[in-house]
Amino acid sequence: MSETETVTVDAPSPGAPLVLWAIRLAAVVAALATLWLAFEPLGDRPGLIPWDKAGHFLSFFVLTLLLSLALPRVPRGIVILVLVIAGGGIEIVQSYVGRDADWKDWIADIAGIACAALPVWLEALRQRLKG
Repeated sequence: MSETETVTVDAPSPGAPLVLWAIRLAAVVAALATLWLAFEPLGDRPGLIPWDKAGHFLSFFVLTLLLSLALPRVPRGIVILVLVIAGGGIEIVQSYVGRDADWKDWIADIAGIACAALPVWLEALRQRLKG
């Protein structure tokens, strides 16, 4: 390298660690809320989201976004795999705690995960195709 060449390094902005910790906190809160909603006893009151499948979709959509941001060094595929397994695990545990286990709920979880992850994968593919 010659003396006139300049090397630039993308350093994180000064507020980046604080933002990362805020995202991690939001991810933990979202995960705890998802678990609480998954295992709370069913009552006669209407839920926050009236259609159960929409609730599953939204919970796992948000979890995918937050965990992908909160764990930037973890490959997205691992985050997605863990969430797919967690969604299935929730349905299995629900059958033992007085809730109905429904494979369609798990499909709604996976749809939320896919809708959050797909745009990122498509952009990565687009960048590779651009060459």
